[in-house]
Amino acid sequence: MAEDTPGGGSGGFRAPNNAIMLRSNAGASASSGGSGIALTRPLVGGLPDAGALVAVADAATGRLYVVTEGGDEGQLHLELSGVDTPTGVADIGSGNARLAFRRTDNYVGFQHLASGRFLQARRAGFHKLVFYASNFGVNEQFEVKEVYASNSSARYENGGLLSTCLLQPRRLQNPMLRIHIYNLAPEMMAGGTPP
Repeated sequence: MAEDTPGGGSGGFRAPNNAIMLRSNAGASASSGGSGIALTRPLVGGLPDAGALVAVADAATGRLYVVTEGGDEGQLHLELSGVDTPTGVADIGSGNARLAFRRTDNYVGFQHLASGRFLQARRAGFHKLVFYASNFGVNEQFEVKEVYASNSSARYENGGLLSTCLLQPRRLQNPMLRIHIYNLAPEMMAGGTPP
């Protein structure tokens, strides 16, 4: 599959405030518990284990996605911040960029830890990525279309780049999300020492 680049293709859409960048492209049972965990084994299929504590960034711009509140009744949504990666990832580990990674087969998702809600892509509305449901259903799942790169040794680093991948919301056929996934819960090496 050709690499996804911003601004190209037809049928793509963009949030009015450039908060997110989803792009059209022709084209690929996790635990719902509360807290994130450190990775304990190599990346499976180039992606972290279910429950891993992660941050995500837009692969094209390198800017971190953060959880913000606004709109109707305090709705939570995911939008691009002004923080560039990789320098900002380690500094933001306890902030509003923390998400629990969920996966089942070829589908993945992201859970906001404080609310327990899962990320969902929306076709309409000002915000295209919102945290809505408290279950990891079809609307909250993203199909992994391609893993461009993965780095198992990043599981030992706070802010280490684990994967770069292309995701497509399971219920929406056109939008694509190309992201970097960063580790926020480094594990210890054998013997209990950091690398």
